[in-house]
Amino acid sequence: MKTIRITILTAFCLFLYSCASGSYAAPPSEIPDFYRNDKLLSSVWENDKLVIDWQTTLAEEEKVTTVFNNSPTVSFQMGGQTFLRVDGLLGSAEEINSYITELITHYHSDHISLAVVKQCLREGSFDRLVGPYPLLEESRNNVFYELDGNKLTNSLQKDHILDVAFDKEPLNLRFGVIGDFYYSCFDIAENVKVELFKYQKPHNQNTDGLIYRISHKGVSYLLFGDFDNPAGIENLLDAAMSVEAERENKLFSTLKADVVKWPHHAHKFNQRFDDLVIKMNAIIDPYFIVWERHHTQEGFREYIRRFEFNNKFLCSDDFEINFISLEMLNARRLLRVAISPCEVFS
Repeated sequence: MKTIRITILTAFCLFLYSCASGSYAAPPSEIPDFYRNDKLLSSVWENDKLVIDWQTTLAEEEKVTTVFNNSPTVSFQMGGQTFLRVDGLLGSAEEINSYITELITHYHSDHISLAVVKQCLREGSFDRLVGPYPLLEESRNNVFYELDGNKLTNSLQKDHILDVAFDKEPLNLRFGVIGDFYYSCFDIAENVKVELFKYQKPHNQNTDGLIYRISHKGVSYLLFGDFDNPAGIENLLDAAMSVEAERENKLFSTLKADVVKWPHHAHKFNQRFDDLVIKMNAIIDPYFIVWERHHTQEGFREYIRRFEFNNKFLCSDDFEINFISLEMLNARRLLRVAISPCEVFS
């Protein structure tokens, strides 16, 4: 009871302090501590960010931070520097440099900027750029042709991948098939694996792109981009379950992910596909599902209330979400509890 009382009092003082400083942002609903691999995991509200620690490493130099914010971009950082980014070549990109491997889901203008792509190609401000080689002609817009026509590009058309790099060997991709999806994978850094899924039956640009699964030290992120086709998603789920059961595929092992980036921003599937959404949750089995607002999509909060697992959903427009791999949050929480109210203002 004493600990609870101190925590509430400290939180109230932090609230008053942050309001006075003008930096306060409304915190998310409380996220209970949860178990993963027999470890009790926690979250904290820090500098207007929600921080969730997977506790997968003790070494500061091995720490990876995965950032979701109010854009389609997902960034992976090590040593305070982004080394991998999904849909990060936007007009609002603050960090474009030669250290980042850029992954593209598809070529819609709200996911990639033609001007930024031209800048990157002109300045060489990327380590490697990977994107889809679309099956449909309608998906091959100016961004695609800018990349495909560049002398640096290794167009793996038969494998439906574009690979762009300066003074480097072509990407060492391994290939396979999962249901109606072309599957490939590569390693980008120590303990970091990137898996790519390319649908064989696209019907528009959204489904003619890539789905990514990125894992680090056993923690995985499944990023759908704008892929919102129910038949395609169900095929991928069923094929993944079949492969997992057979245990014979040496490349692909599972579709399970700790975090899912919801398909197509805040896409609401028709009510007749509610069973599919429930199936996604059961097979992928995420701890969190991140979504973002889009000006053409309304009512997503009301939509997800119909599902029993709606507490897994986090909106990255409300606050930046940081997932980290370094065991540090438990220590921070203990320190917060130990601080007396007057010390907050000292």
